Amino acid sequence: MLCVLSFLVCGDGGVEAGRVLGIMGLNNATSMGPRLFGIVEEHIGPVMRQCADEIVRDNLVEEVRLSLGDAKNNNNELLFDLWKEGKLPDDNHDAWPQLIGTCDMAWQGRASGNQHNSLTGDGLVFGALPWKAIAYAVISKGCSFCTGWRKSKRKELPTPEHDCRKNWDGSSGAMEPFAMLKMHKTLCSDEKVVLCWIATDDDSSIKSKLKWSNADHMVIHSLDKPPTIINSNGNEFVRPDNGEVPRNMPEPGFCADPNHRKKTWKKSLYQLLMSVTAKRMTMLHMDVLRLGTNFAYMVRALPGKSDAEMMKSAKAVIEHHFDCHDYCGSWCSRKGKTDEQQQAMKKHYRCKEKDSALCKESQSRIARFIAFAALSEV
Repeated sequence: MLCVLSFLVCGDGGVEAGRVLGIMGLNNATSMGPRLFGIVEEHIGPVMRQCADEIVRDNLVEEVRLSLGDAKNNNNELLFDLWKEGKLPDDNHDAWPQLIGTCDMAWQGRASGNQHNSLTGDGLVFGALPWKAIAYAVISKGCSFCTGWRKSKRKELPTPEHDCRKNWDGSSGAMEPFAMLKMHKTLCSDEKVVLCWIATDDDSSIKSKLKWSNADHMVIHSLDKPPTIINSNGNEFVRPDNGEVPRNMPEPGFCADPNHRKKTWKKSLYQLLMSVTAKRMTMLHMDVLRLGTNFAYMVRALPGKSDAEMMKSAKAVIEHHFDCHDYCGSWCSRKGKTDEQQQAMKKHYRCKEKDSALCKESQSRIARFIAFAALSEV
């Protein structure tokens, strides 16, 4: 605060600086005039951005220090000191600090996640160790100065040079992938750190953008065919070529929040539940709740299992719901019961024969959630 006040008092603000002091509750308080907010913003904005840059940089230094610890190179030099002095090799990403971050985006205006009409968006990457912001990006579809100039009497004249804040022409919904890509590239190119793992929402656009292009992927992995993915219907097809990570930068991996993944899985089931009766296949609200619970139990039991054990355990989500417990883990309450005991408690489970259509549809809808890559993420 003292920095901002000193800047305003000693700078070009003049009388307007005195008005700012008044608004802050100090002497010579005056009323808020129509031009005052813009003047305050003009003076305080650069100082606030400078403070934000310094804070984020300090957080990144702390994150790297905790990540590298006392690690040394072959010459017995601390890697943290070498990184801080900018002496790590430029062409060896493996020698750079490997960080884990969680990313999210906030919008100026958004209603229940269904409307994407915000003019600005703020993206942040939080480090996994001190839980502090290590990168940020502000995405804006407009600039107040440009807008004001176009509405003024001087709109026929060229817009004067100024600190234009507009850096995005796309849709508001596409701001988040752009911000995440921008922060990943900035950390790599400017700070010489690798964001090797990112925990984020199940947003396919973020994951597709933060990858190499299909052509680069084929060159780097010496492949003669483009990479493939599994779509929401469980079918394999060529991955959309939306990757924009440069070939000279590492491609980040993705982690998923199990609770958010469960929410996404249930959302797929609710889409079936809200269909017309003829297409609902007898799906009920209780089916959605129980299948979601089965998924949560299965995911929590994955740590420590081999790849084959993970793939086997994943089948329990649907099989348990249809009273087959060959793939269930210790979380299953029916696995250790006798046939007589199971028959006495059968009313809570679906039948594979009577509800064969629902069973087949459920298997199709969960395919992308229990693919190996998806299980590895959670």
